Amino acid sequence: MQHPQHNTLSQQILDFTRRLGLTGGARLPSERRLAQRLECSRNSVREALCALVAQGVIEVRPRSGAYLRAAPASWPKDGQPSALSVAAEALCVVAPMLAAFSCTQCGERELARLEASTMQMGQALVDKNILNVWLGLSAFYRELAVICGNPLVLRFVEELADPERTRVADGNASAIPDGELQPFFSAHIELLQAVRSGDAEAGAAQAANSTGAFKRFLARPQTLPGADEAARQAG
Repeated sequence: MQHPQHNTLSQQILDFTRRLGLTGGARLPSERRLAQRLECSRNSVREALCALVAQGVIEVRPRSGAYLRAAPASWPKDGQPSALSVAAEALCVVAPMLAAFSCTQCGERELARLEASTMQMGQALVDKNILNVWLGLSAFYRELAVICGNPLVLRFVEELADPERTRVADGNASAIPDGELQPFFSAHIELLQAVRSGDAEAGAAQAANSTGAFKRFLARPQTLPGADEAARQAG
């Protein structure tokens, strides 16, 4: 989980870039300058920049520095989590119930669609594309909602997958370090196996494990490959 201090400092950095009139694609001031301007340590600045990378607001280019990635209208406000994090947290609430019910109702055609969504997630992990991982995951749970047969639940899951909700994440589509989502995907495979075998208890447990792991991944600051080197170059 991100420390509140880093959330506040991240917002101060964004406020400073706005005052400078910087727009998407512009290079941020150096780490040293940000630390001086905001009266904090360079380590604190680096943690705040990592949080902004995780939110898809900035990108770090090796041997170059940090650059704005998102338009000002899509920046998180006052340290709030990204739209994708909010959607993932909501999915955690309904996922175990949907999995448990579907384990007793899933037929061969439904299972084939669940396997296709899982394959989409696996390819997205290979491509290190977090948005496509989410699209595959939300498609999986949409199918479970169809099996459930409740139109209100289906509408809720479809709302979570709305591209407008996850547009901030698109800027962070290549920010998955190697192996970081392995706990999520391993639990998801166990969920799929539980659905195949009709084990409702195991399905609910693995649904909670997999969506929880995905949510925790989104909640912590992450650094793109080469970010530490780039931060030193920017400083």
